Amino acid sequence: MEQLSAEKRTELSTVQDTGSYFGPPRAADTALQAALAKRGSEYEWGAEGPAEFDFSGLTSWAYEQAGIDIPPDEPDQYRAGRPVSRNELRPGDLLFYDDGSGDPSQIHHVGMYVGNGKIIDVPTEGQLVDVRSMESEGHYIGARRYAG
Repeated sequence: MEQLSAEKRTELSTVQDTGSYFGPPRAADTALQAALAKRGSEYEWGAEGPAEFDFSGLTSWAYEQAGIDIPPDEPDQYRAGRPVSRNELRPGDLLFYDDGSGDPSQIHHVGMYVGNGKIIDVPTEGQLVDVRSMESEGHYIGARRYAG
């Protein structure tokens, strides 16, 4: 972070997307709204909320608010959810990213789909929970659905 320009540090420490997003009725939307309510929360490795999160901490916390327990880490979340093809994504689905190998054991990131090619996530230290392009997180390996 110290190597970044002041402008870039300010950008990374400011919520960029304050839009409204809605999911299917009931649990998926409840989880989505819970995650969206945490925009601006800081990344902390291993944190599961409610003030700070890492990637899987945000998704498991959000689904817990909807009454659905999901595993606390990315590979287990990937194995536990129902597979969803990329052309069937809907808000509330979890999107997973690996190292490019296509090996689920190498999953290192997860975000929640909000629609329009975007996810809510918290990428790494120095960044905040926010809505970003689903393409910005690296090698997409697949999606899972937990509600609906």
